[in-house]
Amino acid sequence: MTAAKAEDRYPTAAELRCMVGLPLIHGATGIGFYSFRHVAGKKGVTFAVENPDLWNSLKDVNAELAQIGPFLLDAKPDASVTLKERESGVKIRAASRGGLRLLLLANPTDTAREVPLEFAATPDGVLKPIGQGTNVASRGGIAKVKLEASGTAALLE
Repeated sequence: MTAAKAEDRYPTAAELRCMVGLPLIHGATGIGFYSFRHVAGKKGVTFAVENPDLWNSLKDVNAELAQIGPFLLDAKPDASVTLKERESGVKIRAASRGGLRLLLLANPTDTAREVPLEFAATPDGVLKPIGQGTNVASRGGIAKVKLEASGTAALLE
C-alpha cells in the first residue's frame, strides 16, 4: 500500500460505489469505511470535512448494503443468470434465497455499457432495483441493463 499524497484525487461517488460492489461480487462478506487521520497535506482536516458530498454519498451505499448484506449471507450462488457478453468488462454475481434472486453488477470501466443478461429458467419478468435505478424488464430470457462508467446495479427478481 502506498501512502496518500496531497495531489491524489478522491474517487467520485460512482467510483466509490463500484469499489464497494466489486468485492461483494467476488465474495466479500464485509465492507468497512473509515477515516482515521487527516487528509494528506492538511493536518487536522478529515475526509468528511475535505469532501462532504462524497462522505455523505456513503449514506446511500450503507442503506443498500443493509438490504444486500443479509441476503448474501444466507444466499446460494445462482448459475442460471449469466452475462451474455463476458468481454464487456462488467462483473456479475447472482445469488438466490427463498425464491428471490439478487443480481449485483459493476462496470469498473470508464465507458458506459449496456449488458444483456441471459436467464436460463426465467423467460419473462421484472428486475427491481435496490437503491438507485429503474426496473429492468426481462423478455425471452434476456434483460438489458445499462451501467454508466464505474456504474453499479443491485437488482431483485
